[in-house]
Amino acid sequence: MMSNLSNQAQDRLTICLFSESYYPIVGGMETQGLIMAEDWIEHDFQVIVITRRSNNSLKEFEKIGEINIHRVPPTGSSNLNRWIMLVTSLPILIKLVRQYDIIFVSGFRSLGILAVIISKLFHKVCILKADNNGEMSGDYFQSGLAKWNLSLSFPLVKLFLWLRNAILRQADAFVSLSAEMSQEFINYGVDKNKIYLIPNSVDPKKFHPVNSQKKSELRRKLGIEFEGKIFVYTGRLLTIKGLPLLVKVWQKIQSKYDK
Repeated sequence: MMSNLSNQAQDRLTICLFSESYYPIVGGMETQGLIMAEDWIEHDFQVIVITRRSNNSLKEFEKIGEINIHRVPPTGSSNLNRWIMLVTSLPILIKLVRQYDIIFVSGFRSLGILAVIISKLFHKVCILKADNNGEMSGDYFQSGLAKWNLSLSFPLVKLFLWLRNAILRQADAFVSLSAEMSQEFINYGVDKNKIYLIPNSVDPKKFHPVNSQKKSELRRKLGIEFEGKIFVYTGRLLTIKGLPLLVKVWQKIQSKYDK
């Protein structure tokens, strides 16, 4: 991957962040996308973002700081929208192709297909980052397939995933968030030399341990009892994050100890 960039070392490289969703939408993917974009700028890259205009209140184009953000249809929350975005984002990717050197896909489950094809046609570097387990294996799609009475074992689904993965494996690099995710990539044919384990970052200025006095102050402020342990889930309310299992397990734990 670095050899593809060496000839451009004298220029300020531009990264195209290609993602289903981006700031000001609030979520893990969106927050990480914003942090990465700002960090790239600090390291002397230029950044453009191509994302989905998930609701009509968002502008088709705006500049936030030094980042140009382009939003494409469709709006709404349907699971099919990520696949429709493959079509609607094609014109803008081609229109801006002279402006960027690297396509970085955050959440490559569907958008990675188009990113890899564009990168090969126009000689760009393509980096795919998974935001969830199961993006390469297809497990991520199970809940969506169930709505159509389909599963990963359905012949046409298996064929599609095989073709999709054959395309994805042509990317220049893969970013993994965990050892488990790295192993998933390897299991589905990704060259281990293309895989870079880079866990999501945490801002220690915002998230850090506090002393017992501060804990008591926070409990008082939030109206929480001073005794006992507190369990917190942080994240979006999505089935893929294992929330149904969490609720079932929590009910068993509560019934055992809440006496």
